[in-house]
Amino acid sequence: MTMRPAQAWVAAIAAMTSATGWAEERAAPTTPVAPVAIAGATLYPRAFEVRQNARWKGRLMLATLAGILQSGDEGRSWAPVSPIPQPAGTTERCCGVLYEVPRRVGDLAAGSFLYAATYHLGRQTTIRVYRSDDGTHWRPHSELATGGPIGTGVWEPHFDVARDGALVVFWSDETDPCCSQRLRRARSYDGVTWRDTGDLVRGHRQADRPGMATTARMADGRTAMTYEICGPGRCAVYIRYSRDGWDYGDPRDPGVRVQTAAGQYLAHAPTVAASGDRLLVVGQMVFEANDSVSPLNGRVVLEQRGGQGPWRTTAAPVQVPAAYDNYCPNYASMLVPRDGGRTLMEIASAYDAEHRCRAYLGKRGMR
Repeated sequence: MTMRPAQAWVAAIAAMTSATGWAEERAAPTTPVAPVAIAGATLYPRAFEVRQNARWKGRLMLATLAGILQSGDEGRSWAPVSPIPQPAGTTERCCGVLYEVPRRVGDLAAGSFLYAATYHLGRQTTIRVYRSDDGTHWRPHSELATGGPIGTGVWEPHFDVARDGALVVFWSDETDPCCSQRLRRARSYDGVTWRDTGDLVRGHRQADRPGMATTARMADGRTAMTYEICGPGRCAVYIRYSRDGWDYGDPRDPGVRVQTAAGQYLAHAPTVAASGDRLLVVGQMVFEANDSVSPLNGRVVLEQRGGQGPWRTTAAPVQVPAAYDNYCPNYASMLVPRDGGRTLMEIASAYDAEHRCRAYLGKRGMR
C-alpha cells in the first residue's frame, strides 16, 4: 500500500469534476494510439469488457473515483453510467473496484455488478460492498471490514470467483498489531454472507506491508495474483499462483518478485492481466537491480509466457516516465487485452498541465 494522504484524496475528488476533452482515436486496432484523456475519469481506473450483463454486453465499463462510464466503440468515446455508490456522511473514499459476476453465486445472478471501496465515516474506515443488476441503480450488499483512520484502516478490495463457485474477496488490512499490514480474504457461497475470513499474505517482519492484490485467470486454469510488499520491501511487486482461486499457499510465503533477468523490478500499485498464455503486469514504478530508479520507469509493462521463465519488458501503451510514489501518476493502472490478445489497452492516470489527475487511454499491438 502506497500513499493515501487524506488531503490528497480530497483534492483529487475535487479536481475530477474539472476534467475536459477527449481526443478521438480513429486508428486501426493494432496501430499504436497516443494516450488521450478520458473526460470524466480520474485516478484508480478499473476497466473490463462486460460479458454477461444483457444491457451492457460487449461494451467496456470503466470506474474511477469520478464515477462509472461505458464505451461502445472501443474507448473512442465514453458516456456516464452512474455516480459511485456511497453511504450518507462519507467524507472521502478510495481504492474502489467494479466487478461483473461471471456466473451465478447464490443470490447473485451472472452479469450482476458489484462495487466496493474504502469509505471514511468520521475516523472510521469501512469497506462497503454495493450491488446492481444494471450498473445504474445500486443498493447495499454488505459491509466487508472496518478499521480506523489511515495507519489502522482497511483498503483495496478485489473480487474473484473460485473454481468451486465461491465469490472471493481480498483486501489490505492494517487493523492487527501483528503486522503493519497484511492481505486478507473471505468468500461467499450464497452471494450475500462472507465466511472463512483469514490471512492471504503476511510478512515475516512486523514492518512488512503486503497489499493491493489483483488477479487474472491464466490459460492453464490457474489464477495469478500480484501484490506489493511495502515497508522494508520497497513496495516491490510479487506474484503467486492458485489452482482453485482460493488457496494461494502459506500466507507467510512472500511469493516471487516480478523482475527481469537483469534484475529490473516493478514497484507500487500493481495490476495483472492475462491474454492466452501471456501474463502482463504493470506497476507504478520500475527500479534497477541496485534499487535506483530505472530509465524505463513508467514506460514499460512486464510480460511472461506460460507462467514461467524470466519476465521481459514491453512498451506500455500509456507511458508516464515521471511516475513517483504518489497517488496519481501511473497509480494502479489497468491493462485490458483486446482483439484476442493482438492489442493491449491501458488506462493510466497522470497529472495534466494544470496538475489535475486525469485518466488516459492508449493502445498498441502485441506480437
